[in-house]
Amino acid sequence: MEFKPPGATAPIKNMKLKSLFVIAGILSLIGVSHAEEGKKAKKEISPEILAKYDKDKDGKLSKEEKAEMKKDKAAEPKNEKIEKKEKAEGAAQ
Repeated sequence: MEFKPPGATAPIKNMKLKSLFVIAGILSLIGVSHAEEGKKAKKEISPEILAKYDKDKDGKLSKEEKAEMKKDKAAEPKNEKIEKKEKAEGAAQ
């Protein structure tokens, strides 16, 4: 009878298990970093917009203030929207 040390086939199982944990860890880190990027992607509100729509002067737009801004943008002619967008893009460069 041949002597086999206990767990002779365990190294292969352990290697698969370790690989699984490493892959799971990498995927979870990717998910966390992607979630943080989404938080950072919030746009800064320009001072001009705040001056015009921030009625309570708290430095951010409330739901009502955003609704007013959206209403004004919807009423704005399309040509003016394009000109404003081009102007903003030119200033950013």
